[in-house]
Amino acid sequence: ISIERLVDLTGLGVDQVRRGIEWLKFKNLVSLKEESVSVIRLGNKGRIAIEKGLPERRLVNAIRTSNGQRMLLSAILQKKDNVLFDEPKESSAAFENALRNKWVEQETLPSGEKALVLMPSAGSLSTQEKMLQKLNLEENIDVGKLSSEENEAYNILKRRPDYLIEKKHKTTEIMISQHAKEQILHDISSNTFTNHNNNLEQRVHLTQEIISSG
Repeated sequence: ISIERLVDLTGLGVDQVRRGIEWLKFKNLVSLKEESVSVIRLGNKGRIAIEKGLPERRLVNAIRTSNGQRMLLSAILQKKDNVLFDEPKESSAAFENALRNKWVEQETLPSGEKALVLMPSAGSLSTQEKMLQKLNLEENIDVGKLSSEENEAYNILKRRPDYLIEKKHKTTEIMISQHAKEQILHDISSNTFTNHNNNLEQRVHLTQEIISSG
């Protein structure tokens, strides 16, 4: 159980809970396990992507609205300084990711001009888009709880500047020690507690008093 959960359950302050835990630890009744947790949330560009789409999605939309299937590469590059991309370097990210997602293919026309052609998969969301949508809904996500697909998207997005903000913090889990478990079993086997419900309530009050007083 975490310190935060104990605060909720007991109604005590964080400092009172911490003092109580130290007392229980001194008595060898609990042990502590500390872990480092990474939490991610949307960065500035991540929020822009939610509103306007990732550069590769904007590229696909531009092709779709031009003539439906293909668009000359020269026409796309002319757009990079206006409505299609917020900054010139986004064009390379758009091409790279659209090709990797198999949303587009490049072909050479009989005229010798190069064009990008939409693929059927262009209508599907990428793992990065799904990850951004999830972050938009949940705001903060524990990296350790990501699925394999989400972890893949996270590793790509964290290489894209300002799409994600990642912060690390430590968490402390409090666990009943083996000594405490043995004591409880001993109390039960020796019929120390004749009425389970009454004594459970007594234990809760006792724990609160111990934690509160330290």
